[in-house]
Amino acid sequence: MEYENNDIEIGPARPGDERGIAAVHKETWIKTYPNPAAGFSKSDVLSMAKDFDSPESIESWKDKIFTNGENQNYVCAARDRDKVVAFCCAKKFENYNQLSAIYILPQYQGRGIGKRLFANVRGWLGREKKIIVTPVAYNLPAIGFYEKMGFAVIKGKSSAKKMPGGRTMPLIEMELMLSAI
Repeated sequence: MEYENNDIEIGPARPGDERGIAAVHKETWIKTYPNPAAGFSKSDVLSMAKDFDSPESIESWKDKIFTNGENQNYVCAARDRDKVVAFCCAKKFENYNQLSAIYILPQYQGRGIGKRLFANVRGWLGREKKIIVTPVAYNLPAIGFYEKMGFAVIKGKSSAKKMPGGRTMPLIEMELMLSAI
């Protein structure tokens, strides 16, 4: 079901958004990544996400927002009035571009916010290079979303992201080809 989202503002993250972005990051991680079949309990994910809203993390987001669009990095935020409810990050590389993350608070999912965030980021990335995204392999809702946006799984391309404490999360690589852009 598509919801009205006229009150949701989408645009570059701005100073003051850093705490909201960190909160969205932490809440969505805790909701999304527990998966006993993949070996990640809720306590594992809580442990991994415990520092997402630390003073150091807030400073890191502040730095990214301060230099937004410079240094080949971009952070986009979705706001419901003054509350950050979602964010998206992207990065430009020499031979390709990368969609680093789209995180939306659970209560705001299914409202078209992800599509709007992605459209904003695509505008910043341009249409000259392919775009890569590497979702967690068991995050089927994210994979489905990216497929709806035109991404395809690159067969045989997978990796793992090392997390705090030494655990690794399995990733798959997806690509939006120039022809889809």
